[in-house]
Amino acid sequence: MPYLAELIKSINFNEPFTPPSNWFQGRTVYGGLSSALALQSIIAEIESEQNLRLRSAQIAFIGVMAENLEFKSKLLKQSKSSRWYQVDGFSNGELGLSVTFLFTQDRASQIAHDFSPSQQVKSPEHYQRLQHPLAPASLANLDLRPAGGSMPVSGSYHPELIAWIKHLDDDGVNPYVSLLALADGLPPAAMTTFSEFAPISSMNWNLDILRPIEQSEWHLIRSYSLFAEHGYSYQQMQLWDQNGNLILQGTQTVAIYL
Repeated sequence: MPYLAELIKSINFNEPFTPPSNWFQGRTVYGGLSSALALQSIIAEIESEQNLRLRSAQIAFIGVMAENLEFKSKLLKQSKSSRWYQVDGFSNGELGLSVTFLFTQDRASQIAHDFSPSQQVKSPEHYQRLQHPLAPASLANLDLRPAGGSMPVSGSYHPELIAWIKHLDDDGVNPYVSLLALADGLPPAAMTTFSEFAPISSMNWNLDILRPIEQSEWHLIRSYSLFAEHGYSYQQMQLWDQNGNLILQGTQTVAIYL
């Protein structure tokens, strides 16, 4: 069962490939992984540019990403301090994923403030790893430890999930690729209000990365559904490093079949 590090090393992006079954959620690859693979497909070009780092991404989960995956990229625009890339992912020749990445360099500025929220939780060793027979196969690649909010399919009134999370092995993986493969690791927050299991699917994911990514074994992740109606939920997402620094925030539209 290859974890992230082994999987990334095994992929040749010059030819179609099929991820192993332990990275699937139902009939499609886990969305965090497909997003991370889109980034990995262009990371060599970005790494060659000094001080250029991922700042934001707009990710559309258009269809199934399962077999014979291919990623095609193009540079949309380049300026002195930024680059926009579009990466499309295909499965058996059909479009399944479309991502727009923004990479920037830091610039001198007089403006600096930080009003980012924080979470008061204990350290990861105080919580137990989530293991459930109905959990998707992809969860086996992560150590996910609920640390607050509600549990999935608990009939909760409060649609919030908070957990410590880490890869079981991401050694040598670019930290931004590792982050994307981690940051969508929670179930959609609306699932906490379910009283029975039902299909649910992420449709898009918009994210901003606030700080340069440094090594952090554990991350604290939160997802909260702000509004749900007519078969769709709209959720906010945050991710902190082990030192309590907010490093990623995002939003997601989720389709609910219940």
